[in-house]
Amino acid sequence: MGITSFILGIISLILSFLPFMHFVGIVPAIIGLILGITDLIYTRKNGDYKRGFSISGIVLCFIAILLSIFWTILIVVAII
Repeated sequence: MGITSFILGIISLILSFLPFMHFVGIVPAIIGLILGITDLIYTRKNGDYKRGFSISGIVLCFIAILLSIFWTILIVVAII
């Protein structure tokens, strides 16, 4: 799940940089964030130390969500 979160984070980050594709980019970011948090909790309960992909996926998805919110605010302000 951590690798999936990382891949979805990269995809959503790329889509969030595109001006009118940020609505599409927020969907994989939310899914990746959920998967990353789930994998982080799962690895902590099992004592596994392989948490790199899940942490980086969470960070990438969080940045993509922030970029999507930024683009939304920028477009709404430009329309008004």
